[in-house]
Amino acid sequence: MRYTDAMKKVTALTAILLLQALTAAAITEDRETIYGSEQLLLQAGITGTFELQAESSDYKADYVQANLTIFPKQSGFQEATFTRLEPKPETGKDYLLFKWANPAPGHYEFTANAEVITRNTAVPVTDKVQFPLKQTDDNLKAYTQPSKYIDSEDKDIISLASSLAAGEDDQYVVVYKLAEWSNRNIKYDLSTLTESTSLPASWVLRNRQGVCDELTNLFIALNRALGIPARFVSGIAYTDSELFPERWGFHGWAEVYFPGYGWVPFDVTYGQFGFVDAGHIKMAETADISETTTNYQWKGIDIKVQTGKIKPKIEVKEATGDFNYGLSLKSKALKDSVGFGSYNIEEVEITNLLNQYAVAELIHSNTEGLKLEGANKRDVLLKPKEKKTEYFILRVADNLNEGLIYTFPLKVQAHLTEAETKFTANSNGESFGKGELQALMKEENPEKTYSRSITLECRQNKKELYTYETAEIACKATNTGNVALENLKFCHEECERFSLGITRSQEFNFTKKFGKAGTNRAKATVEEGNAAKTEYIEFNVLDEPSIQLKEATYPKLATFNEKFEITLSAKKTSTTTPLNTKIEIKKLNAMFDIGRMENNQRLKTEANAIKLNEGQNNITITASFEDANGKRYLEEETITIEVKKMGLMQKIQKFLIKLF
Repeated sequence: MRYTDAMKKVTALTAILLLQALTAAAITEDRETIYGSEQLLLQAGITGTFELQAESSDYKADYVQANLTIFPKQSGFQEATFTRLEPKPETGKDYLLFKWANPAPGHYEFTANAEVITRNTAVPVTDKVQFPLKQTDDNLKAYTQPSKYIDSEDKDIISLASSLAAGEDDQYVVVYKLAEWSNRNIKYDLSTLTESTSLPASWVLRNRQGVCDELTNLFIALNRALGIPARFVSGIAYTDSELFPERWGFHGWAEVYFPGYGWVPFDVTYGQFGFVDAGHIKMAETADISETTTNYQWKGIDIKVQTGKIKPKIEVKEATGDFNYGLSLKSKALKDSVGFGSYNIEEVEITNLLNQYAVAELIHSNTEGLKLEGANKRDVLLKPKEKKTEYFILRVADNLNEGLIYTFPLKVQAHLTEAETKFTANSNGESFGKGELQALMKEENPEKTYSRSITLECRQNKKELYTYETAEIACKATNTGNVALENLKFCHEECERFSLGITRSQEFNFTKKFGKAGTNRAKATVEEGNAAKTEYIEFNVLDEPSIQLKEATYPKLATFNEKFEITLSAKKTSTTTPLNTKIEIKKLNAMFDIGRMENNQRLKTEANAIKLNEGQNNITITASFEDANGKRYLEEETITIEVKKMGLMQKIQKFLIKLF
């Protein structure tokens, strides 16, 4: 066959397209690609299903809606663009609301597909952040408080967090220790009931098992118990673990807040402290895992909705760049050659090449004929540019073939960085005990600064009160040091004992009465051993308002229809001012409305004996007043005025006055 130039061009174009297709298909989903790439281009799909079932022939279905909160979102290290939303939902920043109007019984599906660019998320913390944190912004308060599954107020969680943080004044060191403890001490177990139902952090601590959600719950709770803001992140992540049939699945990790740096990721399950690899797709960040559920709602008669699982589907389209973990490893055996049954020690030097905190997860390979003492995995925290030395103790088997010389390769890996060395063993080689080799190891003992400090703050319900009132006082003791404080004593008039974990507070409420007016003080004290912190709470105590009616002048004897004067003194006999003061002589229809009685008053009123009866008349003068609380008081004084005997005409006149 003869090819024309046009045919040659088409053939060349076909070859180029075929080469591009083969190149794209060559992207493999393995540990090196996912963990070692700086950036991944992913096709991410989320699919949900439900069955709408009719429970009678005359059913009615008005609507069904599914509120999806788990889908790829924009963040500082991630870009997401929707490529397919089916059916078209109502969209919000944190939700996709799919709706079906008047649906018929049957199977329904909804899908959210997106093209996602993920990056290896490492937030560089370059300088020491002081621990304990001095103050937390109001917008971070929710991430320091206990919640449904993150019950950070549990006493065992507080105790563990305080013991791990004791003596530390560097927040990164504290957070690392909490993460390492959670990773090493909680068994990842898919066979437990936590695989399908989340359980609180306190349960995880007591049972020492769980899946990623539970490990994360506990880690977050330990942080919050120390006053460190931490939040739950929901998403999808890649795994090469044999426990999972699928490489990609729903996953939970944490983010911890560092003042001056922001939110720093910690995936306790994966042992990724201070970063997460590009195989993490972030979908939600919440104060508690319970806030990330997909909700279904429906309205109708005789219908039921049977929901299915939300399923992810992830495909790697492109992997670019090599992520620099910034670690250097060097390895050597302390003895080049040993005998059978002898111990040897591998010395591994780890250097942090970056100007930021880093955690190296060291994994030591297994070699036939060698027994490694202790775990083959360990985490090493490195401060910016820091160098550390780790040791692995090995023992050569003693039942090897005496006629052979064995070469044992040793390999240790930190993320994607490796170091290799070797040594030999033979039947005539020198045998070393573990103790004599351990004497060659360099000891690295990090210094700790223990700070014992407590504050006591007291407040009262009111600073000014009357002698009859009871003062209510609330005091809060806070541990501001970096060690747990045990066997403390809080005293006012009585004492009670208590303990405080790091950053923890305890409130005490008590009452007190003061018997005398003037400036009075209540005393509260927190005692720790021979040291004491004392707070004085000052009150202005007021006496009750008081008025005396004195020096009344009036005629002792009066005649019918005679006009006369009554004068009296109202004396303020308290330091407090009587309020709403009224002085009244009811029998003579006389009233003095004084109000605030700041000073003594001399009062005068005119009266007529026609209002009195023949003979002796006991006349009550009443002073009524209040204090600032509205409590009413009454003071009375009685005077006697005698009216002369009346004649007949006077009696008739008085009768007619009363009648009309």
